[in-house]
Amino acid sequence: MKSQTATDAQRDVIHHLDRVWHSLSTCEAKVARIYLQNASDLAHMTVKEVSRMAHVSPPTVLRFCRRIGYSGFADFKNKLLTVPEEQHSQTPIAQAPQTVP
Repeated sequence: MKSQTATDAQRDVIHHLDRVWHSLSTCEAKVARIYLQNASDLAHMTVKEVSRMAHVSPPTVLRFCRRIGYSGFADFKNKLLTVPEEQHSQTPIAQAPQTVP
């Protein structure tokens, strides 16, 4: 099986975020923003730390990861870390208003 290149992984993460942005719950959108705003720190963050930063429960973080098509937190984190930070600002999540209804 061919391994995924960084460019493929970038498109994969961005595609997943674009695909589900409008269907995310308020809490899931909070989690998405934390990921996008702190992508370079994710290698050192736990589910619990992310949930505290987003003001949501740890299960919400896990549901978010599964909602966008990953098997869990570690899978999403590994994929997201392959995306250059400048591409994070190009997603609908990053461009959406910071207040969530």
